[in-house]
Amino acid sequence: MSRALVVKFGGSSVSRLSHLKTIAMVLQQRAEMFDSVVAVCSAFSGVSDQLSLLCDALDSQSTDQGHLAQIILDHQNKCEEFGVPFDPNQKYIADLRTLTKGAALIGEVSPTLRARIMSAGELLSTTIIHQFLMQCNLSCTWWDARKCLQSTPTSNPITSRLSAVCTFDSEPSLMAKLKELETTVVITQGFIAAQPDGSTVILGRGGSDTSAAYFAAKLQAVRLEIWSDVPGLFTANPKLVDNAKLLRVLNYDEAQEMATTGAKALHPRCILPLKHHRIPLHLCATPFPNIEGTKITDGAAIAGVKSISSKKGVYLVSMDTLGMWQQAGFLADVFACFKRFDLSIDLVATSETNVTVSLHFEDNGSTPSVWSKLKSELEAHCQASLVGPCAAISLVGSGMRASLHKLGGIFEYFAEHRLYLMSQAASDLNLTVVVDEAISDALVKKLHSKLIGGFGDLSTFGTPWNALSQTEDQPVKKWWHSQIKTLTEIGKSNPTPHYIYHLPTIQDRLIDLKSLSAISQCFYAIKANSNPRILELVHQSGFGFECVSIGEVQHVRRHIGDKATVLFTPNFASRSELKAGRAECDYLCIDALHPLEHWASDLAGTSIFLRIDLGWGGGHHKHVVTGGKRSKFGIGVADLPKAIERCQQANITIVGLHNHSGSGITDSEIWATKTKALIELAADIPTLRYLDIGGGFGLDIDLSAVDSALLPISKANPNIELWIEPGRFVVADSGIILSTVTQIKSKLGKCFVGSDAGMHTLIRPALYGAWHDVHNLSKGLNVPPNHQQVVDIAGPICESGDIMARNRRLPTCEEGDILLIDTTGAYGWCMSSEYNQRPKPPETLLT
Repeated sequence: MSRALVVKFGGSSVSRLSHLKTIAMVLQQRAEMFDSVVAVCSAFSGVSDQLSLLCDALDSQSTDQGHLAQIILDHQNKCEEFGVPFDPNQKYIADLRTLTKGAALIGEVSPTLRARIMSAGELLSTTIIHQFLMQCNLSCTWWDARKCLQSTPTSNPITSRLSAVCTFDSEPSLMAKLKELETTVVITQGFIAAQPDGSTVILGRGGSDTSAAYFAAKLQAVRLEIWSDVPGLFTANPKLVDNAKLLRVLNYDEAQEMATTGAKALHPRCILPLKHHRIPLHLCATPFPNIEGTKITDGAAIAGVKSISSKKGVYLVSMDTLGMWQQAGFLADVFACFKRFDLSIDLVATSETNVTVSLHFEDNGSTPSVWSKLKSELEAHCQASLVGPCAAISLVGSGMRASLHKLGGIFEYFAEHRLYLMSQAASDLNLTVVVDEAISDALVKKLHSKLIGGFGDLSTFGTPWNALSQTEDQPVKKWWHSQIKTLTEIGKSNPTPHYIYHLPTIQDRLIDLKSLSAISQCFYAIKANSNPRILELVHQSGFGFECVSIGEVQHVRRHIGDKATVLFTPNFASRSELKAGRAECDYLCIDALHPLEHWASDLAGTSIFLRIDLGWGGGHHKHVVTGGKRSKFGIGVADLPKAIERCQQANITIVGLHNHSGSGITDSEIWATKTKALIELAADIPTLRYLDIGGGFGLDIDLSAVDSALLPISKANPNIELWIEPGRFVVADSGIILSTVTQIKSKLGKCFVGSDAGMHTLIRPALYGAWHDVHNLSKGLNVPPNHQQVVDIAGPICESGDIMARNRRLPTCEEGDILLIDTTGAYGWCMSSEYNQRPKPPETLLT
């Protein structure tokens, strides 16, 4: 039996020269593996939008406004970029000119004419791509998809022409045509098909995925590959949640649910043909051709929440009437109104006197302007109102009902925001809530952090987006990339595991923090890394030191001396430790009412900070969230009046409020939100001069955005200084661990790579589920996929949790190879131990 493969390349994949070169390489590789390869290609990026604008201008009886000229120029530029000849009079450009003239004469663009104009994008792109591939010595044949895909006409001329549906039964005759070709590779179009009479139709926006699925079904392909700018589906939108994790394996139902609830990497309509014929779908990325993306099959799924998605532009139609109670046919009557306007309903919630439904006007090819007409018809049956724009936030994953007991805590996020509708699907695949559109992004981030963010080592999840998001044009260069040879020699000639710190990287971070105009003083949280050389560098940059124990205070005094400015912020410290802190520190922060109620005499005459818990926190894992009722830190807002009263009685002056929300926070607005909240509380404290808003900056945070958010607040309150206390942000990127491969073990289909670095060396993976990139320096950074394998990296500690990294694709490892564990400058050596009587690792600093 002939083995066929269908490969789809999206608009972002075909629009850049570097990506086209990748496409040529991929097709050459696939041609060696399969009997036939059908490449389904989209229009160049932006062209479909231009064609749509052209149609709209002609339909409104206005002039073309230069859209056609721009479309032709865009394709001319692509030809120049790709090094292929451009013919301004070629068939599809000539057709566009003719169609544009005809539409201008009659002042109307019918569905038939719109379909013909819109089809030009794919027809033009594939002719250019075909020429390029031929110049790359890839023998291939150009096919017109309209000769292969036939649509099923409907009674509605608009949907029949502009959102067509095709049959997808297997088609032996199409397979036979492929066999007759002289080339293995075929280049064809996505998005377009033909009616039985041969007239052109289009499959709707995003229809190229569906085209590819139709081809795969008709050819009974071994699999379908969809290539775009991301390597698959993620646990959240990676443009919103930068630590969203790649989903390695899904079943068809999960993928369908994610696509329909907002995931952009896959069009929902492409799943059905594949599921019907049990054809696997692999999602891949042209910027990362060696990364194994998401695989979608008919296999059983692991239960649990897989993704948090958000779909904006959602509107709710609320229909109230007492007459619906026990009235047969009420729903049929009102739903018929939606059908007359071709409006598809997404979610439904009912009570005895109300039915509320959600819909997405854009998905229906409509706009909210249709509401007035729909409302008029609905009022014959009920009182109808429109709510929106809203956002539908969906938790997606198999066995959702079995996970409900784990979801209880998420509803605390809705305490301050209105929840309009909640739906738990009978398919047991999702739980959806509808909220105001304005708060949806923040809620997605919070939900992802709580339900998924900290569990990077589960077998379902792959690499986080922020570890993948370097492209060929903008590589994220690490300091150690230029020192691989030196580091490998250090690893070979010195004991491992071994911590290495790069001081210039720390210096760069300190400079970035000093540039914050809204911040008056920075204190370095020494618990992140207390290496004396690093403390000296921090002090030279003008930073103070934030210490959480008297031992840390004494460490700073021992290495920096009395010239260091020290802020002491202990938690559940003893009375004697607080007394010592008062004597040795410049600033003291009180974390609870207990010291004020029982040890006030020790603090009399002292100026202090009060650490306040605002009732919420954030971070990449529950163990780093330091706010909210489950957190042990801080004085609750409700207890602040009592704390103020006790200070007044004991002659204790409150000069500052302190708040630390968590770690790994990248949302710049969180700092503005907490600062505003603290300023409101400060109104009752006339002696207050400082607000310490903590640290917890995520490594990829946009500091300029933080500064922009804080500056208006700082300028509006000139008598109050804003302080910060970053730790991990300063040092994390500077540190790596060098480790040696000790042995290789294969067991039950799993490959383990033994490392002399374990949880005694770096406890963050075991404690937080933290992700650290791992590289095999002995094999290099550019090893082809056929010399790589997926492994778990295990340490030597006698604990099941001693796994440094799971499911990592590494060059094939051998005993003695030097591994590099990245981003370990913070909470690494300082949290290491001599557990199992293994020694703590040495440290080396590079300048």
